[in-house]
Amino acid sequence: MESLSHPSLAGSLVGSPARPSRPVVTHLFAFRALAIIVIVAGHCIDVFDWSGSPGPQWFLMGVLENGTVLFVFIAGYLFEYLSGRFEYRRYLSGKLRDVILPYLLVSVPGLVHDMSTYEGSWQGWLYKVIWLLLQGGAGLNFPLWFIPMIALYYLAAPAFILFVRHPRLYALLPLLVVLSALIHRVEDNTATTFQAAYFLSVYVAGMWASHVRQSLEPVLKKYWLPLAVALGAFILAQWLWSPFHGSYAGAYPFSREHGLVDWQILQKLLMCFALLGFAARWYTRRVRGVDLLAELSFPIFFIHAYVLFLFGWAFTPGKPEGSLALYVVTTAGLFLACVLVTWTLRTVLGRNSRWVIGA
Repeated sequence: MESLSHPSLAGSLVGSPARPSRPVVTHLFAFRALAIIVIVAGHCIDVFDWSGSPGPQWFLMGVLENGTVLFVFIAGYLFEYLSGRFEYRRYLSGKLRDVILPYLLVSVPGLVHDMSTYEGSWQGWLYKVIWLLLQGGAGLNFPLWFIPMIALYYLAAPAFILFVRHPRLYALLPLLVVLSALIHRVEDNTATTFQAAYFLSVYVAGMWASHVRQSLEPVLKKYWLPLAVALGAFILAQWLWSPFHGSYAGAYPFSREHGLVDWQILQKLLMCFALLGFAARWYTRRVRGVDLLAELSFPIFFIHAYVLFLFGWAFTPGKPEGSLALYVVTTAGLFLACVLVTWTLRTVLGRNSRWVIGA
């Protein structure tokens, strides 16, 4: 029997070795691999200038933006799945080792860049460095805003365990989804508390999906194609008729610049269940390449902003003109570069790589 013990953004629970490990949920490897592709591809949109052809950009934004939902969903799923081994102190210790420490170390190049032009006092310098680390994502390595947010979920683990022990609490999930759709994501990614409130329904949805997996996943596996068609229709409708594209983020919670409802989070939740059904249907045998991509999803997340920065730096002071074909080719190249960098670092650093890039 194996366990999903590999540290990742999706998370792992550190528990008592005296309890038996649960079998691997094989299809989650495929889900994780797809999730990191969506996240990196979404961030690649902004490396191009789309002013001459906004249509493809709007479509890509609708499909790919707010891909964080996929990671949060997986995190909730694995939290519930491995909750039988939960012990709070060891859980936090594992997260400190596998997530927070790599976050601090991988932030260093970004901090050096962000502080290179600072001319204030050493006290001000120290304050700004601490602020950048606590907020996450405020500087060059912008995706790292996710770590302080998910750290709040780590701290709140005893509250989430209540859902595991009292499954009737999952009746709150529809209310939480409505709340997320109304609260909207906040444009300022460093608004950590507000972001945690926005993604709360996604985390609990992942937990619920794990809780009812024995009855839910056969249905998703059977009807993944209709779900995919519904998702495609949802995306197409947003592209053709919505006045807004991509994230519905507003200036503040319950902001209505983009309307009353944040349709993007509903679309991405549908994507989660469609991908879960697709992976359960087709990823029945382990494939080394897919598994490797899933294993590297955490370090790819940590370093991909640096790869995108170097690409953008090569085109300074402008951006290359965007086109769908160029976007696909460039994104594939940049993603491959991320894989090669993380694989090389893991190979060179060996066991120490987990302290630096989380793998």
